[in-house]
Amino acid sequence: MKTKINWLNHFIEVVVVIIGISIAFILNNWRENYSKKLVELKYIESFREDINIDFENLENVLEKDRQKKSHLERYIASLKMNAFNIDSTVSILSDMLTNYNFNPQTSTYQAIISSAHINYVTNYELKKLIISYYKNFEELEQGETIYNMYVNNYVVPFVYDNLDLLENKIIDQSVLRQKKHRNLIVGYYALLMQKVTMYEDILSTNIVLKDKLSGKTAK
Repeated sequence: MKTKINWLNHFIEVVVVIIGISIAFILNNWRENYSKKLVELKYIESFREDINIDFENLENVLEKDRQKKSHLERYIASLKMNAFNIDSTVSILSDMLTNYNFNPQTSTYQAIISSAHINYVTNYELKKLIISYYKNFEELEQGETIYNMYVNNYVVPFVYDNLDLLENKIIDQSVLRQKKHRNLIVGYYALLMQKVTMYEDILSTNIVLKDKLSGKTAK
């Protein structure tokens, strides 16, 4: 006897299977997206902490370098008029030995790049700003290297040869009227200006990024 096939039941079974697979697929995608969102929020929060620390450090370094730049400008003006003060010279040379470098927080950025999770940051503008901010440090490192080399190769030898650090006085004051001294000061000032400008540019980007990150975490 020929068995009658119940096509309706088969159709319902197929539909149930398809619906079950679809639901499982949707749930799996939801879990995956939710997991990525949690990771993104953790990265955003970590970036926010790093940027806040950078902001404080940048402002601190900039304040000190701007003061140094202001002192140098007044000293260079006195050099041009050949009316510089010996005590001011000692102070300027001693201050030139003191270096304030900015040490950015890069652990979060290095982690997100090395793990290939940068695309977890779903906001394109924010992602672009983050990459741009940390790319600035490559140029900054080069600038600071040149600055530090100048200090080590020119400023330090000049100070050690012509300044009695114990007595805090110039050994031979005639050297201060020589071209070597004037060029040393002007060269240092030029590099300091470049350093200050780089810090100011990074601080501007830092402020924009800080606002973006704060808005992102508040959502």
